[in-house]
Order: sequence, then structure tokens, then C-alpha cells
Amino acid sequence: MSQMRQETFQIAVRSGQQQRMLEELRAASPLTYYDSDWRLGTIKLANGQELKAEMRYNLMARALEMHRPGPPARPDTVLLLPQFQAAQFSTALPSVYREFVAHPYKSEQSKRDYNLFEKLTTASGPVQLLLLHEVVLQSSATASITPGGTGKPANQSIQRVSRLYAHVPKRPIAQETGLNKSAILKLFGDDANRMAAYATAHNLSFTDLGHVVQLVDEYNKTVQP
Repeated sequence: MSQMRQETFQIAVRSGQQQRMLEELRAASPLTYYDSDWRLGTIKLANGQELKAEMRYNLMARALEMHRPGPPARPDTVLLLPQFQAAQFSTALPSVYREFVAHPYKSEQSKRDYNLFEKLTTASGPVQLLLLHEVVLQSSATASITPGGTGKPANQSIQRVSRLYAHVPKRPIAQETGLNKSAILKLFGDDANRMAAYATAHNLSFTDLGHVVQLVDEYNKTVQP
């Protein structure tokens, strides 16, 4: 790929020092991206418009990077589309289809936030399971500063984490849920006993994410409107 020019739209401004550190980590780690390769996919904007483009999801910036080839005399362009402008997007990994949807949620700090989630359930219905993928900065050592003003800064590393969220009709925002029997059955309300019996009959484990997705899809197909 030819040299690329980057255009940034409405991305939150970070402090200069933090931005430099993030850029260094991004260049050094593919974990910054959900998938570091460019994939052809479809984006649905918040205004309803749809477009097709080569893209990759930048977890650190919470933005889609869209690749636009330039003419021979000019570099290619990378457009950053923030999560609040992309209602949803889908892309095909090798033999796997992935869909992401933008959704309000309660963050770890119990604050209302907005982000792009990987949609796990395929059947439309009242309960949706979502995965939130994030990258976090980790300090592997404490900075040591001498009285003279010199010292060794803390080593910084990047780590990718994924957390399970659920959205149900009684909650206006998605909330984190545990991967256990109590937390999952709570999502079904009055149908909890019926779904527990279904899980037992089909040998579904409440600690296996694939089994839980199967259970929720079954609920969405059979629940009475």
C-alpha cells in the first residue's frame, strides 16, 4: 500500500504526551485493532446512509478507519469515523462474518457512555448479547525518579480485553453481565425457568459463550411478543 495521509474528524483531543505514547503503542502493537488487516465491509451511518469501503476498527480511538485509494500522483487517505457517527458496520474475516452496532452503555466507572459492540446474537428479539472490545494501557513497573531529576519511566504495554454486555427491553442502555447461570437466566425475566429447562435438555453450559448465544437466540425465536 502506498504512503497514506490521515484525516481525523471529531476525534477527542488528548494531551500531547498521552497522544505520543498512544501513537507509539499503536505502531508497535496490532492489538490496537480488532483486526489489523483491511477488510471490505458495509457501514451504516447514524443518518441512515450506507457505504462500502475497506476498513478496520481502531479500538484505541473508538473509530473506524476507512481506506480510500488516491490517484497515482497523490497518497491514499485514511478517514477516521468516530463511533457516534457509525450506527453499525459489518465485515467479513476469513470465513467469518462480523457485525458491530453502536450502543449506549454503562461503563466500568458507572458512567453512561457510547461505543461500538460486536453483536453476538443473530435472531432479532428482546435480548441481545454484545461484546465490548477495548485496549488498556498497563504499567509493568513504577517510575523511579532520582532527586536530580533523572530516572527510569514506567514501562508501558497494551492489553486487549473483551467484556460481555446484554441489552434487554427494561434497560435503556446495555449493561455488563456475567457468564454464569444466575446472570444469564435473569435476562429472560418470567421465562427464566423455561430457558433453564431448555439449557438442561440440550446440554448447554452457562459458562460457555457459544452455548449462551445459542440459548438467547432460541429465546428470541420463541418468546411471545
